[in-house]
Formats: sequence, structure tokens, C-alpha cells
Amino acid sequence: MESGQGYSGNSSYRYVEALITDKSKRLKVICPFISPAYAKMLVRQSASKDVFVITSSSRISESAVRIMRRGRRFPYATLSAYFIILSILFYAFRFYAAELVVVPITALVVGLTVAHYVRPRKQRIKVKVAGESFIHEKVYLSDNSAIVGSANLTYAGLHKNIEHIELIHDVNKMRSLEGHFDELWAGIVA
Repeated sequence: MESGQGYSGNSSYRYVEALITDKSKRLKVICPFISPAYAKMLVRQSASKDVFVITSSSRISESAVRIMRRGRRFPYATLSAYFIILSILFYAFRFYAAELVVVPITALVVGLTVAHYVRPRKQRIKVKVAGESFIHEKVYLSDNSAIVGSANLTYAGLHKNIEHIELIHDVNKMRSLEGHFDELWAGIVA
């Protein structure tokens, strides 16, 4: 889709997800309804870019806001599964020098898990919830492009509903949208 062109249909995800996952250093989102799955996508993107989200107070976005505010969590369930498997291995190899097989595997699994999830990370996602006014607009803004339209950041909004979006590459329009975002951001008490 060319800049300034619109898209209407039930495949808005192609454009919105491409913008969210592009290589830009910054992502700004205004959207009243965000699903937990897309909240997790935004958290993942915050590992490589600064992400700013403005949403409205709603039951739909409540869990998404919690996910975005807590960021990436240590996977206790995954680590527990590893320990169960290692316990079974330890039991199976108890007569065959278990410490030579299971202990190095345990150290490797724990070390890799901890290294991946526990290393210090700067929280690069910021969320503000508009309490006084219901924000209903949808704006997705990266360094290289912007999308405005009717598509919420939910599965239905991007995959099922017939939505209309406009892709913008014009620098002046993008600057205007960024000014609008910054004005909204400054006016919302976190």
C-alpha cells in the first residue's frame, strides 16, 4: 500500500503489525482497545525500541495494561518444567553416574534460562491510561511511517472486522501526528 492510500478490509494486521515490528527506534500507539496478545507484542518490541502507548480505561485493555506495565517476566512455569524433566533424568540415571550427566545439563538449562530472562533490561515501554476522556482514535506511529484508521489493536480489529486504515509516509503529516501524540501524552496523568 502506497503512502496516503487507504485499505479497507479484514486484513489490517498486515500493515499494523509490519509497522509495529519495523526497525525503527520508536513506536507510539494511541488505541482504546488492546488485547493481551498485542500487549505482549509491544513488550517484545520494547527490547529494541522505545514504545509509548496511550489507551483508554476499559475492561478489554485492563489486562493488556498490566502486561505492558510489568514487562517481560521470568518464566517460572518453563523453569519448573525443566526441573521436572531433570528430576526424571536424575532418577533414570541414578545408577549410571548421574552427576556426570544430569548436573551439567541442569547447570546449562538454569544458566541459559537465567541469562536470557534475568539480565537487567531497561524498561522501554511506557503506558498512559486516559481516565477523564475516552480516547477512541487509533494511531500507530513509527520513525518511518504512520497508520491512522478504525482498527483496534485486537485480533478482531486487525483480523476479522472490516476496518479502514490510511498509511502515511508524508513527513509533515507524521510530524503533525507526533505533535498530537505528544500533546495527548503530556495531558494525561499516569
